[in-house]
Amino acid sequence: LARFFEDAKETLAADPAAHPSLKALASQQIEAVLIAYAAEARAEDLCEVRVACGALPGALDMWVLRLAQNRWGNPPGLIGRGSLLCGGGPPQSSEVLRTRLSSLATSSIAARL
Repeated sequence: LARFFEDAKETLAADPAAHPSLKALASQQIEAVLIAYAAEARAEDLCEVRVACGALPGALDMWVLRLAQNRWGNPPGLIGRGSLLCGGGPPQSSEVLRTRLSSLATSSIAARL
């Protein structure tokens, strides 16, 4: 379910029509993920993720719902719920992180010589 939560967060951050308070939270870095499972998700499940601003500052509350019975007979309903705790500003791009890690490795090697 963590993947569903992260995908929903990224979708909100990129959606120009998203509610401003949801978009502001979704544009922050993920600091923690809390998940409570109610049922098992299957590969072919048709699911929906619902998102709301959480009661705690910086929290996005999320619910994952199965929309239709799957081929194993699992009924529609709640699969899991939880929160993404967000903060610390916008995430850095992978290119910035790669450059920073590369320079750290280079300086670490130079320090050993």
